[in-house]
Amino acid sequence: MPKPIAADPNGTASRISAEAGVALIQGDTALAQQKHAEAGQILERRMKAVSRAREKHHLRFLAATQFYKGGHYQHASELAEKIDPKLLDERARELLPPFLKDVRERSSPGYLPRVRAKLNALWKAEDWKDVLVTLADHQFVLPPGGQAWLRGVCCRRLGNLKASALFLAQAFHDPDTKLFALESASYPIVLWAAHGRVAEASEYCRLLNAAMPHAVFCAAASFVEYSKLTQASEPERIEGSHAQLDVMEQAAKAADDLLSDIESGSLIRWVFALAAAAAAETCHKLLDNREIRFRELALRADRGNYLNLLADFARWESDQGSTLPGANTLLDRARKLDKKSTIEQNLPDFRAAA
Repeated sequence: MPKPIAADPNGTASRISAEAGVALIQGDTALAQQKHAEAGQILERRMKAVSRAREKHHLRFLAATQFYKGGHYQHASELAEKIDPKLLDERARELLPPFLKDVRERSSPGYLPRVRAKLNALWKAEDWKDVLVTLADHQFVLPPGGQAWLRGVCCRRLGNLKASALFLAQAFHDPDTKLFALESASYPIVLWAAHGRVAEASEYCRLLNAAMPHAVFCAAASFVEYSKLTQASEPERIEGSHAQLDVMEQAAKAADDLLSDIESGSLIRWVFALAAAAAAETCHKLLDNREIRFRELALRADRGNYLNLLADFARWESDQGSTLPGANTLLDRARKLDKKSTIEQNLPDFRAAA
């Protein structure tokens, strides 16, 4: 009877592989790749150290599997092609042919373009579920931030706001996708509020702030409070106005540093501009001396006057009615943001994962 193969005597490779699996579940594809490569390297070193052919080919298969799981398809293919199936046990011999077929496909030059083309087609068809299924099967075709962003947007489109916030927080912490995350997270809040979906907007804002506290979500939350005022009674309006201004104060504190790094025409600027304009208009009604400061912030955020706020401010000055004079104008401006935005109309061209 053949002597049992001690593939991983101290269990180190198995432990590191398990850590990779946890990282993958948490969406940390970069860490998963690193851990699977470490496990594969341990098994590969052991393969080179043993003398028995049967043991060597068994370890070669195990090492190739780890590199495959980590998306290192080229190296996995190089190892797998050298496996002699006659020296494997019965179960491993059964697994080898489909493994070879898959690893050859994924190590081929056309693999990344082919999967990206499929993702693009699903994205344009707004088939959010199949985008997620495809990403789950091809977890390394995009860099970690891009993959997290895609998952966050798809989850939001499917109504899973909690998962969306968690994935977008991962994208936020990647420098390559930070602004994508902020734009995709902040503008739906304003858009939903403008369409009367205040409960959703408020809940999404809360989840996002918990996952990645940021001034743009304070600005968005302020606009949500403002949208509530149009339907509120007079006592509720007074209380809601103060809540709106308090949240906008938090956003304004970080505005200078934030806006200096963001290009004109960015949705983040428009979110800030709308929220600041709404705060200025509320101050105008309350005779609050912060009106001028919020107006200046709104105009600075709306560099280029894309939202035509100068005309709005002039109109409000002459309107002394009992209702919010700029509400319809600002809500209409927010609704039109969806036509201006291209952030989610096409799949961004994230660089391919290494």
